[in-house]
Order: sequence, then C-alpha cells, then structure tokens
Amino acid sequence: MREFFLAPFLFNPAKNNYMKHVFFKISGTLFFSLLISCSTDKGEKTGEITTQQIVFDTLAIGDKIYRSLNIPDSDYVFENFESDGIDSLAILKCNGAVFRENDTLILKCNNGKIIRLKNIRSEEDNMEFYNFIGLNKDINAYIITRSLYEAFDVWLINKQTGDSLITIGFPAVSPDKKKFVCTNVDLEAAFSSNGIELFKNEDNKYTSVGFRELNDWGPERAMWKNDTTLIIKAMQRADPGKTATLYKALYIK
Repeated sequence: MREFFLAPFLFNPAKNNYMKHVFFKISGTLFFSLLISCSTDKGEKTGEITTQQIVFDTLAIGDKIYRSLNIPDSDYVFENFESDGIDSLAILKCNGAVFRENDTLILKCNNGKIIRLKNIRSEEDNMEFYNFIGLNKDINAYIITRSLYEAFDVWLINKQTGDSLITIGFPAVSPDKKKFVCTNVDLEAAFSSNGIELFKNEDNKYTSVGFRELNDWGPERAMWKNDTTLIIKAMQRADPGKTATLYKALYIK
C-alpha cells in the first residue's frame, strides 16, 4: 500500500516541485540539528581542561629532570628563618645542647661529639660569623648560618652524628621526611648562589641529589604541598634593575 501512496508524488510532474520542497525542508532541519549537536559536543570537549593540555616546563637538578609549572598566588604560608643576628634565645631553647663561649658556638651531639665554630672578626675576606638558628626536628639537624665577607651559606649539622652539610639556604622538608630542598635567590649582587639544591634520605642519611644554578629567576622561599609537589615563591628578572614575584610548582618524585 505504501508504494501506491508514494507513486503519484514520485512520477506526477505536477507534484514534483512540492516533493522537492518537502525533501529540502526535512533535509535542512536534519542538517541544522546535526550541526547544533556537533557544535555542542565540540564545545564540551574544548572546554575540558586536562593535565594533557597543560604545558609543563622542566627543571634539571643534578642528573634528573623534573616537571615545573607557573601557578597563581594562593596565599601559601612559607616558613620564615629571618634572624637579627642574635642567637641567644634560639640557644636557650636547646636545653644546654648548644651554648656559646665568647666567639665560639658549641654544639653537643648525641654520640658525644662536640662541634666548635669560632667567629673570625675581620674586615677582610677571611671574616666568618656563625649564628645559631635552631634545631630542625624533621631532619634532626642543627641549623647555623655562616656570614662571610660578601656572601653567606647555611650549615646543617646532624644532631646524632655531628656530620655536616653546607647548603645554599634553609631546608624545606617534605612531609614524608624523605627529601628536602634548600633555596636561595641572589639575582642582583650575585655574591651567593642563586638556585635550588635537592637532598634525599638514603639509609637514614641525607645526601645531595644535585644543585641547579639559575639565571633568569631565583627561589626565594619553598614549601611542600605534599610529598611530591614543591611550591616555590620566586623572584624573576623584569625591567633592568627590577624583579617581579611569581610562583612555581615543582613535581619531584
């Protein structure tokens, strides 16, 4: 019955124009619907942000390469190690394990070893001044700054053994205590190191993984968001003689 019903429209010249009108109207409606559907699907896909679409930078430290990413400021709280050069209060907090005798800073270790660091008061290149900052319980290490004539560094002395590490800055320890980084920024004077140094715990001893000297930016502060994500507050070269603040995430595994 369907064939007899359609036949007059297909073969009757008088009805042919009407059929074309109906055909193109239906076809146009279907095409428009498909276009809307395709556009919606495309919009949803391009609107999704996945980690595959994020462009990461890389940062080599030692012989390893880590991913890094510029991130917005989210009110990160960084530990402050600033000192006025007077360490008497920090010494009192160590309950007799740390004390001074005139210009000599004395530190007692659990194995009986005693460390003596003597200041050299001079206006020449041989000047040295040791300032006690405190005990970092996360890595069981005394923290001491050493001021030189035109530079400085940070000493980490193991409270158990007396072994020492000389680093470029203060340690930021990961939550799992398996690694820490030391950072320092010196973009202008270039009297001290400008870069980042990574340490890892191997057989209950922290050893240096590597040091990366930086040129266009420098890490001012560092903190761990989790065991594998380091947040860095950095200074970046801007206009001549000026710097700008930026934040970076460094993914260390």
